[in-house]
Amino acid sequence: MVLQKRKRSHCFSTLNTNEGDIYLGFNTIKPQDGLSFLIQLEEGTANPLVEPAAITWQYLNKNEWVDFKENQLGDETYSLTQSGLVRITVPEFEASTNTKLPKELFWVKISVSNKQAICKFLGVHVQALKAILVDFEKTGTGFLENTPKETISKSYKAINGVKKIIQPYSSFLGRTAEKDEVLYMRSSERLRHKNKAITTWDYERIILEEFPEVYRVKTLNHYRFDTKISNVAAGYVTLIPIAKAAAVENITWKPLLSLNKMLLIKEHLYKKASPHVRINVKPPRLEKVEITCKVKFHIEPGMDTGLYINKLKETINSYLSPWAYEEDDFNFANEIEFSAIIQLLDNQTYVDYITDFTVAQYKLDENNQVIGNAIQNLSKITPQSDFTLFIPTETHSITAIK
Repeated sequence: MVLQKRKRSHCFSTLNTNEGDIYLGFNTIKPQDGLSFLIQLEEGTANPLVEPAAITWQYLNKNEWVDFKENQLGDETYSLTQSGLVRITVPEFEASTNTKLPKELFWVKISVSNKQAICKFLGVHVQALKAILVDFEKTGTGFLENTPKETISKSYKAINGVKKIIQPYSSFLGRTAEKDEVLYMRSSERLRHKNKAITTWDYERIILEEFPEVYRVKTLNHYRFDTKISNVAAGYVTLIPIAKAAAVENITWKPLLSLNKMLLIKEHLYKKASPHVRINVKPPRLEKVEITCKVKFHIEPGMDTGLYINKLKETINSYLSPWAYEEDDFNFANEIEFSAIIQLLDNQTYVDYITDFTVAQYKLDENNQVIGNAIQNLSKITPQSDFTLFIPTETHSITAIK
């Protein structure tokens, strides 16, 4: 496997929009063979703030790259955002005249339009298949926990032609048996929405039931996400999911749900909603708030003001970003009065009074970098979108008055 980065160049055509290519070479492959391989990815490492990458699959034939036909390729990786099997029906090809890459191999090229929108590669394994847990002997066997890697090493019955079986990674998905109280709640909700997404409540409950890693969902009805003129648009539904702080998958962009999960949510909802509805599943817009002030502490012998300054920063962050501290209070895009923050700080038992209080608010891009200058507000913090979340920051400037 070779990952090739394209060098920057000046061009006057937009025909080639790929940002990187991955090359896979297979030997002992003949036309019409069935090829199955596993692409193992570090799930959750794709940037959820960017659009899914456009993925192109091609094979090398007579020194030219040719697109696979739709019925020749089956891809379970959802644009390289989750680990999955890739199945290829090998088309007719001629490798003996290849000069772009070594001869006598069947070459597959995966082109991606945005490297930030795909997960990091962990491995590619040929002759792969998927095993599913079933109660084969009807003994009441059910899912309890994921199976560690290298647990499965042989088949239930010997298979001719199979020398060895390897399980290189732990199992995935699976749910434990449903408890009675959960069944009661799910049944009540099912009777209300009837497994159809119509109202905003329906969308939220269907998502929370199917995706346990989702903590909260905001539904914007008749709202179009991708326009700068007017967000009001009939027939559009935009959903903003938030991940749980302790999600099972490796989400490195907390509180953002992984790009793969947002794709799965969108696919799941299209099965429940009207065919006339256009659904967008997007991450929240992130903004940062920096507070500058001077604080007079109640001085006591041996008191470390630095410790209390850090405690004040944590108090501010937990108020602005409750999702990061696993608190129940959670709201999107709420205006926050300066006086509420001042009162919060002043109510701390170790604070005497506060002076020179100022607030700087910044919008962030897809890489969590500040966009432009600080937003100037006179008396309150105003979110710049209908789905803004404030992230915690350690850059609050708090100075102790001696």
